[in-house]
Amino acid sequence: MAFSKVLKYQEDWKKVADSLAARDYKIDDREITNVKLFLKQLANEYYDMELLTKGITDEAKVTKAKEIMKDFRSKVRECDGAASDGNIAKIGENYPITSSEIAQFLDLLRDVPDEL
Repeated sequence: MAFSKVLKYQEDWKKVADSLAARDYKIDDREITNVKLFLKQLANEYYDMELLTKGITDEAKVTKAKEIMKDFRSKVRECDGAASDGNIAKIGENYPITSSEIAQFLDLLRDVPDEL
């Protein structure tokens, strides 16, 4: 279930970022509240990611996954703080980084050898 949630939030995060970019980061107060709620939920995906790392057997991958998770949560929290300050453009700046981090994290969960 944790894996499914991470995948769902990955997809939803793209939709939110694309929607904000399409509107040139101009949204009303109600939408800011909704975006902030989403960002809080997205930051809490850290805990699902943490649970998923327990299935990784390679210690180097575990260490890398933890680094990614911490930076991901930090960047999403930056977005939340920026949204509070009315700096919605910060979300657009952090989206590519956080999106890449989710993809990197999911790659670390793969246990199939690259040779196959």
